[in-house]
Parts: sequence; C-alpha cells; structure tokens
Amino acid sequence: MTVSKKTAGKGTARPAGAAEAEFEYAAEQAAKGYEQVATMTREGLEQVSAAAINGYEGVAEFNKELTEAFQASSNELTRTVEETTRAMTDYAKTSLEDSMSAANRMFGAKSVQDFMNVQADWARTSFERFAAESAKMQERSAQAASAAVAPLNAGATAAFEKFSKPLAR
Repeated sequence: MTVSKKTAGKGTARPAGAAEAEFEYAAEQAAKGYEQVATMTREGLEQVSAAAINGYEGVAEFNKELTEAFQASSNELTRTVEETTRAMTDYAKTSLEDSMSAANRMFGAKSVQDFMNVQADWARTSFERFAAESAKMQERSAQAASAAVAPLNAGATAAFEKFSKPLAR
C-alpha cells in the first residue's frame, strides 16, 4: 500500500488515490448541487412568469368586468331617466288638462260660491295628485339609484375577492 502526502492539518497518511476519489466525489456533489440550483431557479422563474401572466390576465379580466359593470350601470340609469321623463311628461299633461277643465268650469260658474267650490276642488285634487306623484318620483329615484349602483357594487365586490385571495396566501 502506498502512502500519499499528509493531509493538511490532520497529520494522518492516506492511501494513494483516495484524494482523487474525494476530489471526484466533491466534483460530482458540486455538479449535482449546481443542477439542483439551476433546476430550482428555472422552476422559480417559470412560477414567477406564470404568476405575472396570470396577474396580467386577471387585471385584463378585471378591466373587462369593470367596463361591463359601468355599461350595465349606464344602461340602467338611461332606462330609469327615460321612465322618469315619461312619467313627468304624463303628469304634466294630466295636470294641464285638469287645470284647463277646472278653468272652464270656473268660467261657467253661476255664482261666486260655485266658482269657489270648483276652485277648492281643483286645488285639493291637484295637491293630492302632486303629493302622490312626488311619492312615486321619490320611490323611482331610490330604485334608480339602487339599480344603477348594483352592477358597480357587484364588480367592486368581485374585484376585492379576486385580488384579496393572493394576499391571503
């Protein structure tokens, strides 16, 4: 058995070829470690890349959903404004017709008392109709606001849920 140089600091002799075997073993381990680091780096980059792509797709989908929510809200608001305008026009027409009818009856009154009765009846019915129409308009306005905001609220809720999930991890 041949003896190689003493190893540094240990003071023991090794058989010849042992150092080469250790060097080969160390080189193999280094190569395996490098391969592991390279594989982990590649996988990490793939995950980051996939997350970035998913993030972009998520933002693009969110923008699409937000645009659709604004469109739905705008459509609902337009529909409600049209209905409100029709209702106000109908009320104005009916009010004008009733006022004209009352004016004709007042001009045809035979006495001051008849004139006062027609005028009082017209004022009472006009006020009652105005109060009822005002209540309807108030209800329509509240429904319009709720209907117009609903798509935006749903979009905001969906966005919060979608973007808060990655933060929860």
